[in-house]
Amino acid sequence: MKITSATLRSYALPFRYPLHTARGVVRYRSGNLLCLIDDTGRRGWGDMAPWAGFMAEGTATGCGGLLTVVGEEMCSVDALSGWIARARLAPDCAYAVELAVLDLLAQRASVPLVSLIGGKAPEPVVSHLLWSGQLEDSVSPPAALKIKVGAGSVFADEQRIAEARDLVGPACPIRLDAGGSWDVETAISALHRFAPYDIALVEEPVRCGDLEGLARVRSASDIPVAADETLSLRGIDAVLSAGAADCVVVKPMFLGGLIEARRVIER
Repeated sequence: MKITSATLRSYALPFRYPLHTARGVVRYRSGNLLCLIDDTGRRGWGDMAPWAGFMAEGTATGCGGLLTVVGEEMCSVDALSGWIARARLAPDCAYAVELAVLDLLAQRASVPLVSLIGGKAPEPVVSHLLWSGQLEDSVSPPAALKIKVGAGSVFADEQRIAEARDLVGPACPIRLDAGGSWDVETAISALHRFAPYDIALVEEPVRCGDLEGLARVRSASDIPVAADETLSLRGIDAVLSAGAADCVVVKPMFLGGLIEARRVIER
């Protein structure tokens, strides 16, 4: 299979409600859809949507290298992995190419894409709801609720958590994402205050990449600590060696693709 052309289509999708995060207010999600066409005319699609403030450099600097996939032979997952390793793309760009090529390979073989990376077609995937302060009447109770914290005071965050717990009841897991906004002492204090609300986990309570700080918070808190951006910055081996997290948030776009994400999960 040879890639004969590649195009990028930009998009900006507005959120129903503004999302208040530790890095500011986010009102829409923007990115680029990559379309690869092979020598039979099939179209494979990938997505490249770096998170502003963390991976925004990928789209700005990586598109030129991304389009060099045109003319390459991609007959197997191994060939794809080899090309991505040689191309040295930004992680979001590598993810977009990998996803689009896997899409093409799956179409050619008439198999689900997941089977190409050693998996089986899953049951319906359950996702959490990212809460912005309102629940739509038409939305069924979520499997889990995620709340961004750290943009304001700990007291204000606690009020929002209490409101959310009242809305979803005791059975729904609530996850927090601090986005690296607290120092260690503030994080420990905040999590002690939040513990009565039965919090399932907190992502990135201290500066992203601070393995020592994460480990200190983890040892002092009853709320499980999750590494998100830190996983991409420092790698799974460093996170595990430092005892910095109870769990990790595996984002293929941050890690450079589904194949690498699968390796991290297995590790």
